[in-house]
Amino acid sequence: MLTKIAGLGKQKLIAIGVGILALIIIVILLITDQLGSTVKYDGQYPVSVKSQKGGSLKITLDGSLTAGIPWEFETPEEENPVITYSAKTSGENITFDVTPNKVGYGTIKVTKRRTINEIDFPVAEVYLEVVVSEKSYGLQADFVTKSEKAIDGELGADDTEQPYYLTENWVYLPADGDWRLVEASTLERPKQYVSVGICDNGSRYYRVDYLPEEQQLDLILKSESLGQEIKLKALYNDNNQIILEKAE
Repeated sequence: MLTKIAGLGKQKLIAIGVGILALIIIVILLITDQLGSTVKYDGQYPVSVKSQKGGSLKITLDGSLTAGIPWEFETPEEENPVITYSAKTSGENITFDVTPNKVGYGTIKVTKRRTINEIDFPVAEVYLEVVVSEKSYGLQADFVTKSEKAIDGELGADDTEQPYYLTENWVYLPADGDWRLVEASTLERPKQYVSVGICDNGSRYYRVDYLPEEQQLDLILKSESLGQEIKLKALYNDNNQIILEKAE
Protein backbone atom coordinates (compact mmCIF):
# COMPACT_ATOMS: atom_id res chain seq x y z
CA MET A 1 0.00 0.00 0.00
CA LEU A 2 2.81 2.36 0.94
CA THR A 3 4.61 1.40 -2.26
CA LYS A 4 1.48 2.21 -4.26
CA ILE A 5 1.11 5.62 -2.57
CA ALA A 6 4.79 6.38 -3.13
CA GLY A 7 4.35 5.44 -6.78
CA LEU A 8 1.40 7.79 -7.13
CA GLY A 9 3.39 10.58 -5.46
CA LYS A 10 6.25 10.00 -7.86
CA GLN A 11 3.90 10.12 -10.86
CA LYS A 12 2.40 13.37 -9.55
CA LEU A 13 5.84 14.90 -9.18
CA ILE A 14 6.75 13.84 -12.72
CA ALA A 15 3.49 15.34 -14.04
CA ILE A 16 4.17 18.62 -12.22
CA GLY A 17 7.71 18.67 -13.57
CA VAL A 18 6.49 18.06 -17.13
CA GLY A 19 3.93 20.85 -16.69
CA ILE A 20 6.54 23.30 -15.47
CA LEU A 21 8.86 22.36 -18.34
CA ALA A 22 6.05 22.87 -20.85
CA LEU A 23 5.27 26.27 -19.32
CA ILE A 24 8.94 27.30 -19.60
CA ILE A 25 9.01 26.20 -23.25
CA ILE A 26 5.83 28.21 -23.99
CA VAL A 27 7.31 31.32 -22.34
CA ILE A 28 10.53 30.92 -24.32
CA LEU A 29 8.56 30.50 -27.55
CA LEU A 30 6.47 33.58 -26.78
CA ILE A 31 9.57 35.67 -26.06
CA THR A 32 11.29 34.37 -29.19
CA ASP A 33 8.20 35.14 -31.27
CA GLN A 34 8.01 38.65 -29.81
CA LEU A 35 11.67 39.26 -30.54
CA GLY A 36 11.25 38.10 -34.12
CA SER A 37 8.05 40.02 -34.91
CA THR A 38 7.93 43.44 -36.57
CA VAL A 39 5.34 46.08 -35.70
CA LYS A 40 4.51 48.65 -38.37
CA TYR A 41 3.26 52.21 -37.90
CA ASP A 42 1.69 54.01 -40.86
CA GLY A 43 2.04 57.67 -41.79
CA GLN A 44 3.70 59.84 -44.37
CA TYR A 45 6.98 58.31 -43.24
CA PRO A 46 6.12 54.73 -42.13
CA VAL A 47 8.06 53.08 -39.31
CA SER A 48 8.73 49.42 -38.54
CA VAL A 49 9.95 48.34 -35.10
CA LYS A 50 11.52 45.04 -34.10
CA SER A 51 12.51 44.00 -30.57
CA GLN A 52 15.91 42.36 -30.21
CA LYS A 53 17.88 40.48 -27.59
CA GLY A 54 19.29 42.39 -24.66
CA GLY A 55 16.33 44.77 -24.53
CA SER A 56 17.37 46.65 -27.68
CA LEU A 57 15.30 47.81 -30.67
CA LYS A 58 15.66 48.05 -34.43
CA ILE A 59 13.68 50.98 -35.85
CA THR A 60 13.41 51.52 -39.62
CA LEU A 61 12.07 54.76 -41.09
CA ASP A 62 10.83 54.80 -44.70
CA GLY A 63 11.69 57.97 -46.64
CA SER A 64 10.07 57.10 -49.96
CA LEU A 65 7.72 60.09 -49.76
CA THR A 66 10.63 62.43 -50.50
CA ALA A 67 12.89 60.07 -52.41
CA GLY A 68 16.31 61.36 -53.31
CA ILE A 69 16.66 63.59 -50.24
CA PRO A 70 18.86 61.90 -47.60
CA TRP A 71 17.95 61.46 -43.96
CA GLU A 72 19.91 63.31 -41.28
CA PHE A 73 19.84 62.56 -37.55
CA GLU A 74 21.12 64.01 -34.32
CA THR A 75 23.15 62.09 -31.74
CA PRO A 76 22.53 62.59 -27.99
CA GLU A 77 24.56 65.47 -26.59
CA GLU A 78 24.29 64.45 -22.93
CA GLU A 79 27.03 62.32 -21.38
CA ASN A 80 24.70 59.63 -20.01
CA PRO A 81 21.68 59.45 -22.36
CA VAL A 82 18.67 57.20 -21.86
CA ILE A 83 19.40 55.46 -25.16
CA THR A 84 22.34 55.17 -27.51
CA TYR A 85 21.95 54.33 -31.19
CA SER A 86 23.75 53.84 -34.45
CA ALA A 87 22.25 54.28 -37.92
CA LYS A 88 22.68 52.93 -41.41
CA THR A 89 20.87 53.76 -44.64
CA SER A 90 19.60 51.49 -47.38
CA GLY A 91 17.88 53.07 -50.36
CA GLU A 92 15.29 55.51 -49.01
CA ASN A 93 15.29 53.92 -45.54
CA ILE A 94 17.28 54.65 -42.40
CA THR A 95 17.58 52.02 -39.65
CA PHE A 96 18.50 52.68 -36.03
CA ASP A 97 19.90 50.06 -33.66
CA VAL A 98 18.77 51.37 -30.27
CA THR A 99 20.40 50.23 -27.01
CA PRO A 100 18.91 51.07 -23.59
CA ASN A 101 21.29 52.87 -21.24
CA LYS A 102 19.15 53.90 -18.27
CA VAL A 103 15.50 54.16 -17.25
CA GLY A 104 13.62 57.08 -18.81
CA TYR A 105 12.46 58.53 -22.12
CA GLY A 106 14.65 59.05 -25.18
CA THR A 107 14.01 60.77 -28.51
CA ILE A 108 15.60 60.30 -31.92
CA LYS A 109 15.18 63.32 -34.19
CA VAL A 110 15.43 62.61 -37.93
CA THR A 111 15.20 65.31 -40.59
CA LYS A 112 15.38 65.97 -44.32
CA ARG A 113 16.24 69.25 -45.99
CA ARG A 114 16.35 70.53 -49.55
CA THR A 115 19.23 72.82 -50.50
CA ILE A 116 18.56 75.44 -53.19
CA ASN A 117 21.20 77.99 -54.11
CA GLU A 118 23.11 77.04 -50.93
CA ILE A 119 20.04 77.79 -48.78
CA ASP A 120 18.45 74.99 -46.76
CA PHE A 121 14.70 74.42 -46.57
CA PRO A 122 13.18 71.86 -44.16
CA VAL A 123 11.40 69.00 -45.86
CA ALA A 124 10.64 66.59 -43.01
CA GLU A 125 10.95 66.33 -39.24
CA VAL A 126 10.32 62.99 -37.52
CA TYR A 127 10.59 62.31 -33.79
CA LEU A 128 10.88 58.68 -32.62
CA GLU A 129 10.00 58.32 -28.94
CA VAL A 130 11.45 55.43 -26.91
CA VAL A 131 10.91 54.48 -23.25
CA VAL A 132 13.38 52.41 -21.22
CA SER A 133 12.17 50.42 -18.20
CA GLU A 134 13.76 48.04 -15.71
CA LYS A 135 12.79 44.38 -16.11
CA SER A 136 13.82 41.26 -14.20
CA TYR A 137 16.34 40.50 -16.93
CA GLY A 138 17.68 44.06 -17.22
CA LEU A 139 16.86 47.20 -19.18
CA GLN A 140 14.20 47.07 -21.90
CA ALA A 141 13.71 49.66 -24.67
CA ASP A 142 10.20 49.98 -26.13
CA PHE A 143 8.91 52.16 -28.95
CA VAL A 144 6.26 54.62 -27.76
CA THR A 145 5.18 56.80 -30.66
CA LYS A 146 6.19 58.74 -33.75
CA SER A 147 5.41 62.36 -34.57
CA GLU A 148 6.12 63.73 -37.99
CA LYS A 149 5.86 66.84 -40.11
CA ALA A 150 6.17 66.62 -43.88
CA ILE A 151 6.60 70.04 -45.46
CA ASP A 152 8.12 69.35 -48.85
CA GLY A 153 7.11 71.62 -51.71
CA GLU A 154 7.58 72.02 -55.45
CA LEU A 155 10.77 73.31 -56.99
CA GLY A 156 10.32 75.32 -60.19
CA ALA A 157 12.57 76.97 -62.80
CA ASP A 158 15.38 74.82 -61.40
CA ASP A 159 17.08 74.81 -64.82
CA THR A 160 17.61 78.58 -64.53
CA GLU A 161 19.57 80.86 -62.23
CA GLN A 162 16.30 82.02 -60.63
CA PRO A 163 14.57 78.94 -59.15
CA TYR A 164 11.52 79.26 -56.94
CA TYR A 165 10.25 76.94 -54.24
CA LEU A 166 6.52 76.60 -53.60
CA THR A 167 5.47 75.12 -50.24
CA GLU A 168 2.44 75.54 -47.99
CA ASN A 169 1.44 79.23 -48.28
CA TRP A 170 4.95 80.40 -49.21
CA VAL A 171 6.84 81.17 -52.42
CA TYR A 172 10.57 81.17 -51.70
CA LEU A 173 13.04 82.87 -54.05
CA PRO A 174 16.45 81.60 -52.85
CA ALA A 175 18.30 83.18 -55.78
CA ASP A 176 16.16 86.34 -55.69
CA GLY A 177 15.72 87.37 -59.34
CA ASP A 178 12.81 89.41 -60.67
CA TRP A 179 9.96 87.10 -59.70
CA ARG A 180 6.78 88.90 -58.60
CA LEU A 181 3.65 87.44 -57.05
CA VAL A 182 0.66 89.43 -58.25
CA GLU A 183 -3.12 89.14 -58.28
CA ALA A 184 -4.38 87.74 -61.57
CA SER A 185 -7.01 90.46 -62.08
CA THR A 186 -4.88 93.52 -61.27
CA LEU A 187 -1.29 92.29 -61.88
CA GLU A 188 -0.35 93.99 -58.61
CA ARG A 189 0.56 92.45 -55.29
CA PRO A 190 -2.56 92.35 -53.08
CA LYS A 191 -0.88 93.84 -50.01
CA GLN A 192 -3.86 93.14 -47.76
CA TYR A 193 -3.43 89.39 -48.40
CA VAL A 194 0.22 88.84 -49.43
CA SER A 195 3.34 89.86 -47.51
CA VAL A 196 6.94 89.95 -48.75
CA GLY A 197 10.21 89.72 -46.85
CA ILE A 198 13.47 87.88 -46.24
CA CYS A 199 13.69 84.69 -44.15
CA ASP A 200 16.26 83.98 -41.48
CA ASN A 201 18.03 81.70 -43.97
CA GLY A 202 18.45 84.62 -46.39
CA SER A 203 15.80 83.70 -48.95
CA ARG A 204 13.35 86.30 -50.22
CA TYR A 205 9.73 85.19 -49.99
CA TYR A 206 6.09 85.93 -50.68
CA ARG A 207 3.56 84.62 -48.17
CA VAL A 208 -0.22 84.51 -48.42
CA ASP A 209 -1.44 85.51 -44.97
CA TYR A 210 -5.16 86.03 -45.58
CA LEU A 211 -7.83 85.19 -48.14
CA PRO A 212 -10.75 87.28 -49.40
CA GLU A 213 -14.32 86.46 -48.44
CA GLU A 214 -14.71 84.15 -51.41
CA GLN A 215 -11.89 82.08 -49.82
CA GLN A 216 -9.77 81.80 -52.95
CA LEU A 217 -7.18 84.13 -54.38
CA ASP A 218 -6.04 83.81 -57.98
CA LEU A 219 -2.39 84.76 -58.37
CA ILE A 220 0.40 84.80 -60.94
CA LEU A 221 4.07 84.28 -60.23
CA LYS A 222 5.86 86.01 -63.07
CA SER A 223 9.42 86.73 -64.18
CA GLU A 224 10.04 89.22 -66.99
CA SER A 225 13.66 88.15 -67.55
CA LEU A 226 12.72 84.48 -67.85
CA GLY A 227 9.49 85.16 -69.71
CA GLN A 228 7.59 82.84 -67.38
CA GLU A 229 4.19 83.12 -65.74
CA ILE A 230 2.91 80.50 -63.32
CA LYS A 231 -0.77 80.61 -62.42
CA LEU A 232 -1.43 79.87 -58.75
CA LYS A 233 -4.41 79.78 -56.45
CA ALA A 234 -4.45 80.28 -52.70
CA LEU A 235 -7.19 78.49 -50.79
CA TYR A 236 -7.96 76.67 -47.54
CA ASN A 237 -7.14 72.98 -47.22
CA ASP A 238 -9.11 70.43 -45.16
CA ASN A 239 -7.29 71.58 -42.01
CA ASN A 240 -8.39 75.19 -42.60
CA GLN A 241 -4.82 76.22 -43.46
CA ILE A 242 -3.93 78.45 -46.41
CA ILE A 243 -2.04 76.67 -49.16
CA LEU A 244 -0.77 77.58 -52.58
CA GLU A 245 -1.44 75.33 -55.57
CA LYS A 246 -0.77 75.56 -59.26
CA ALA A 247 -3.93 76.44 -61.15
CA GLU A 248 -5.07 74.50 -64.19
